[in-house]
Amino acid sequence: MSWSCVCNKANEDEVLQCINCGRKKPKYLGVKLEVSTDKMEAEQKAVWYLKIAFDCLQDAQNTYVYHEKERTFIHDIKNEEVKGAKNSIVTNCNRCFTMVDKAIQFAPNPQFQDSDNRIQDTASIKSACYFLLGQLHFDLKDYGEAIKYYQNSYDADPNQVSIYNIAMATIQLPVEGTSLFGGKKNEIAKENKRQQEIDLLVKTIKFLPFSDIAIKSGRILIEKYGLEDIEI
Repeated sequence: MSWSCVCNKANEDEVLQCINCGRKKPKYLGVKLEVSTDKMEAEQKAVWYLKIAFDCLQDAQNTYVYHEKERTFIHDIKNEEVKGAKNSIVTNCNRCFTMVDKAIQFAPNPQFQDSDNRIQDTASIKSACYFLLGQLHFDLKDYGEAIKYYQNSYDADPNQVSIYNIAMATIQLPVEGTSLFGGKKNEIAKENKRQQEIDLLVKTIKFLPFSDIAIKSGRILIEKYGLEDIEI
């Protein structure tokens, strides 16, 4: 082994000063580590990239939760810290998607057990990332975009909470196809939207009938829509 000085003189590893110019050997060149030079197997690479994706997801989630608790996340859109938080969430989610795609290049469905003993795989991580972006757009009152991301979350890994949030975002949307002089058409448009909201809540219940979200959805159907005989 040898090290090269800035004067381009090669010195033996044990030499602490350049024999040509007298400069001291840089300290970082003195670090000695025994590391395997064997390359990781494809499956290992896949898990490694997936763990990076999960780490990006956790950073995005932690940023969201912190600002939500601080009540600054949606209430002060002009706040530079809040803007920075939103940008950070989007950036980390995009990195997450990139790393998931990278992981899939090495193995079709890598997975690992996280610190809470939950199995994480490409589907669960992508779904959680899409759901977080849905929450972000819901907070911004951009309900159409929120629905798109909730739908992506469901498509990646079918889950009840995404259906429920699609329903909540749909309820917030204005009725389309109405006008000042619509008359009967306005009533039809309103009824169509109402029925869509009911259908989504029923689907939420059917997905997992005895969950807390299902019971909550049932109460909404009873109290908001006046339904008691629900087709489930």
